[in-house]
Amino acid sequence: MRKIILWQLILIPLLGFSQNIKKIDSINQIIVKTKSDSTKAVEYLTLSNLHIQKDSVFNNLTKSLFYARKAQTPKRISNTRVNFANWFGINVSKKRAIEEHLDAIKELEKLNYKAGVANHYIRLGYRYNATQADSALLYLNKGVKLAKESNDSNVIVTGLLAIGNVSFFKSDFNKALEYYIEAEKICTITSSLTNTEKHANSLEYIGYVMERIKRFDKSIEYFSKSYDIAIKLGFPSNIAVMESNLAQQYMITEEYNKAIPLLNKSISYYESFTVPDNKSISTYIKRGLCYKHLDKFKEAEKDFLKAVEISKLPQNKQHYTNALYRLADAYLYFKDYKNAELFYREAEILCKEEKNYDYLRRIYKGLAEIETSNKNYEEAINLLNETIKNAELERQTKLDQDILKVETAFQTEKKEKEIEILSLKNEIAIKQEYYYLGFVGLILTIAILAFLVFRNKIKIAAKEKELNKIKSHFFSNISHEFRTPLTLINGPLLKLMENETLDNEAKPDLELIQKSTNRLIELVDQMLELSKLDAGVVKINVEKGNLESFLRASTDSFKFLANKKKLKLNLSISTMQRAWFDADLLDKIINNLFSNALKYTVPFGEIAFAGFIKDDKELVLSITNDVENLKKEDLNKLFERFYQVQNQNEGTGIGLSMVKELVHLMHGTIETNIINDKKIHFQITIPITESAFSSSEKVVESENNVVEKTIDLEIKPTKNKPIILVVDDNKNIRDYIVSLLTENYHVLESKDGKEGMNMALNHIPDIIISDVMMPHINGVELCNVLKNDELTSHIPIILLTAKSGDFNEISGLQSGADDYITKPFNPKTLQVKIKNIIKSRRNLQERYKKDVLFKPKDIAITSSDEVFLNKVKIVLDKHLNSPDFNPDFFSKEIGLSRMQLHRKLLAYTGLNTSSFIRSQRLIQAIQILKTSNQTVNEVAYLVGFNTPSYFIKCFKETYGKTPSEYIN
Repeated sequence: MRKIILWQLILIPLLGFSQNIKKIDSINQIIVKTKSDSTKAVEYLTLSNLHIQKDSVFNNLTKSLFYARKAQTPKRISNTRVNFANWFGINVSKKRAIEEHLDAIKELEKLNYKAGVANHYIRLGYRYNATQADSALLYLNKGVKLAKESNDSNVIVTGLLAIGNVSFFKSDFNKALEYYIEAEKICTITSSLTNTEKHANSLEYIGYVMERIKRFDKSIEYFSKSYDIAIKLGFPSNIAVMESNLAQQYMITEEYNKAIPLLNKSISYYESFTVPDNKSISTYIKRGLCYKHLDKFKEAEKDFLKAVEISKLPQNKQHYTNALYRLADAYLYFKDYKNAELFYREAEILCKEEKNYDYLRRIYKGLAEIETSNKNYEEAINLLNETIKNAELERQTKLDQDILKVETAFQTEKKEKEIEILSLKNEIAIKQEYYYLGFVGLILTIAILAFLVFRNKIKIAAKEKELNKIKSHFFSNISHEFRTPLTLINGPLLKLMENETLDNEAKPDLELIQKSTNRLIELVDQMLELSKLDAGVVKINVEKGNLESFLRASTDSFKFLANKKKLKLNLSISTMQRAWFDADLLDKIINNLFSNALKYTVPFGEIAFAGFIKDDKELVLSITNDVENLKKEDLNKLFERFYQVQNQNEGTGIGLSMVKELVHLMHGTIETNIINDKKIHFQITIPITESAFSSSEKVVESENNVVEKTIDLEIKPTKNKPIILVVDDNKNIRDYIVSLLTENYHVLESKDGKEGMNMALNHIPDIIISDVMMPHINGVELCNVLKNDELTSHIPIILLTAKSGDFNEISGLQSGADDYITKPFNPKTLQVKIKNIIKSRRNLQERYKKDVLFKPKDIAITSSDEVFLNKVKIVLDKHLNSPDFNPDFFSKEIGLSRMQLHRKLLAYTGLNTSSFIRSQRLIQAIQILKTSNQTVNEVAYLVGFNTPSYFIKCFKETYGKTPSEYIN
């Protein structure tokens, strides 16, 4: 049988060559006889495909292009130039092939032949595909767009598959799947493409995506469909590939008995080759792995040895390494440690030459297992340390590759833009020369020239602006791209450092790596901030606030850093009224000013900061610090990016540049000067009046989105701090309790039960701590009244008393108190009980922040609670669907002030009045959407929203999806 195959391999090429000679003679006769230039173009192109010698191919292509142009047939020109580009790619260089495609595009655009232009753009995309994904996508997308305009299904599918491949290799599997499925659909509905090689390819590529996302049932389905088409077409190579792919899926699902018959078929095809194909090596390894998992040692060993044997050629070094490793791994699996070590060591040499850290890590792990079995534990530990070292080298190599990839993409785009600008400048020069040499009058010539120069300067400025935009986009992308590998480095690094068995000598090195990683993350954040400024996405958002408190809080944090550096820090902040300012941008300005001062102030020097209001219109910030070796000529450069007075100082030199840009964004000014050659002074002036800012720059709270605020100006609870009312006639006890609670709670004080009752009704605290023995109204009476008042029934009450004993405790609890503590008490006990009560109430609140319909019985604590909550339920049932139903209407219907209703609802549900109304409307909307066929717009109006757009916005903010997405 093998002799027959050998004779076939000898005879088939000879027969083919003989047939080619006959075809060439026949075509030459046609060319001599025909007078049609179009026919000559086709026949010369056919000849170029039949000839083997490169000179003959080139000559025939040249003749084909000549006659195609003479006949003015764009399709022939396009096809010939495709073959020309292929010839250049094989015999000259990739660069020359790209130039051919670009030149062909220009020619075909003049001929208005969109299908040809599309084809060449897609071919260009394939040229860039392996190395420059961004350039590939640019040309591929252009090609597909033009192909769709010319309705060329064949070219569209080719382009879609290529774009899908770019996304696939970037691991964007969702995007790749979209393109592959679109290509497959076109093949299915286009008769000329159905059951073709392109159709098989689209199904095959979908299978690869399904494999990567671990949908192995689907990958088997699509590979099987592709396999069926390959069999119909009778392409042996495609059939063998699909047999191997299907086998791979069964291997993943551990169905090895199903995989082996497919691999046998694939191998029988590859064995017909005189020179083994790389795919045959992979197929032998796959079958060997199947036999290994089925514990068939001899069969596995035979296949792995075969893979090693046929991969020894120099160009198969990577496959040879893989085969050696798999063979060694098999020997290890079957406990033949001698042979395992022999082949591991041979593979190790190759991996070191190729810097293949992934396989090195695996090899050392296998060798460590061998040493462990031989009880050489010290050597095993050394080998495991090598695995850690190679894992780090692998991550660093990947990071370097990612950086190089991004930099290459940026440099390519930058050069292309520079070429465009240079070309534009050359055009200007040529036009100027023509105008000077014209016969038009001098005045007219100058006027026209001035106009053209001005217009072209605008074009150049626009191009430069576009280049800056690309640069900004690059910095933004590289910042995000760097964060992922840095995070992946930092995570395992922290895990290693937390390991108690870590060698003490390795710890300093790991700490140095961690410090460097953190520094890189800081630099990435700075680059991201710069890109935002350059792109113009940083917007000013001013609102009225306490400027004095803000400045004191922002500057106070630098005292510690100044002390640490042994610097003297003087802060002077004047009394200020409430003002309009952007807290985020102002904080960045202050941070960068202080950071700069702390970096450059001389040892034991002084930093002075002052903030004051000028003419009731402007905020003036002044910072002065001691410096040395600073010259006046350096002042103009301080605000340039990446400029540093002393190169040895830490930092990137972008802080002051950012300050300047942020100040200008806030409509302010910045000045700097040197005082007595020893101090540098910065002064910033920023407007703080409402009229200084446009309406788009001010934060305005809409009626539907406003946060509830308390009406009482004297008592403004700190955000997220619960309010506690302490009622006790003993001032010392009150002071003591306040001292225990003031850090975590907003504390109100009352000197007797009567005053305490009034304060509870006015302020609706989160919890009340009351003494029992008090004048006017004692603690038990206070508790009884408050627990039976629907306004205060929900408030937890802790009673404090000197009376001990079960009877007193029970009587206190029977009054409705939530807890009872006897004096003297352990302060920790009081703190823990308060914390537990508030935590319990907030857990209940969290439940009602979710998709839960309002049910009074579920959250009522006392009978008074149930009465109040039933009233709320009645009002909701009656008015919730009305668009006029708002907090004011709600409070009037329920019979409470807006603030009292707000505090009550916040206590029960954790939501303010507006949020509670909106929450119940959205929950009701979900019920309607699930149980009816009404549209989103109809549901919006049905549950009380004024507009569908606001309903969709609220829905997405709450559930992270639009209503339509939620239902689907």
